[in-house]
Amino acid sequence: MIMVFLIISSIIVAIILGYITRHNVGIFAMIFAYIIGAFFMDLAPKKIIAFWPISIFFVIFAVSLFYNFATVNGTLEKLAGHLMYRFANHPYLLPFVIFVVSAIIAALGAGFYTVLAFMAPLTFLLCDKIGLSKIAGAMAINYGALGGANFMTSQSGIIFRGLMQNSGIEANEAFINSSIIFAFTIILPIVVLSFFVFNAFKNNIKISVISKPDSFDYKQKTTLILMFMMIVVVLIFPVLNIIFPHNETIGYFNKKIDIAMIAMIFVAIALFLKLADEKQVVALIPWGTLIMICGVGMLISIAVEAG
Repeated sequence: MIMVFLIISSIIVAIILGYITRHNVGIFAMIFAYIIGAFFMDLAPKKIIAFWPISIFFVIFAVSLFYNFATVNGTLEKLAGHLMYRFANHPYLLPFVIFVVSAIIAALGAGFYTVLAFMAPLTFLLCDKIGLSKIAGAMAINYGALGGANFMTSQSGIIFRGLMQNSGIEANEAFINSSIIFAFTIILPIVVLSFFVFNAFKNNIKISVISKPDSFDYKQKTTLILMFMMIVVVLIFPVLNIIFPHNETIGYFNKKIDIAMIAMIFVAIALFLKLADEKQVVALIPWGTLIMICGVGMLISIAVEAG
């Protein structure tokens, strides 16, 4: 009981320290994991280090590395511009359009803050032009970025699946659960945004004018093709395995498909095609997020070890 209290307290203290100092919570979590594990539970330091969740780390690392090509060469930003332009003549539906565009960009691997960075300026400009509430625009971006990130092959979706599988849940069940989470984070915001759409229709907002964005260049078109190919490769066998659970061939390939390794294959293809500068791609890996997730994961593993 004392050990449980100590571990829970250390998690709370790590979060408070991170908030106060503005430093990464994961660093403090790793320190507490070492102190509690080595000096209170008499665990060998090597065993404590082994609690580093290498599987989750590698998946986030590999997937982020691949999707960063789309961020560096401007594919995601241009995709957002094209989608917004296509629906510019339907101002009543603008909150939905912003939500869907943000969700698509996030689902394609852009981080939450990346979506905010290139969606917020365009959204607020549109809100000013047509007289739509900026609160509605901000909520649409936020909901879309959060919901899209929960897609099964995006950052949060990968984390959910990894945590569930590490806790002993079967891969198929983890996939279904993460799909349900994604569905709820898409459906509920639509209900909320419907209120703003109704007000926009009632207030007779005006049509906005958006200049047509430039066409995708060769690198951006190739990046889009690779992104959709990876999503298909990663999702096709889990979906088929749910539909045909007793098919041995599908089951075999479903077990062999790993999102991190598939992502690394596409990273190599993107590098050979020179779709973006390698140094810039590596620099955009969310190291802070990785340290936080893995550091807290080590501390939680200590809690599991303590029973």
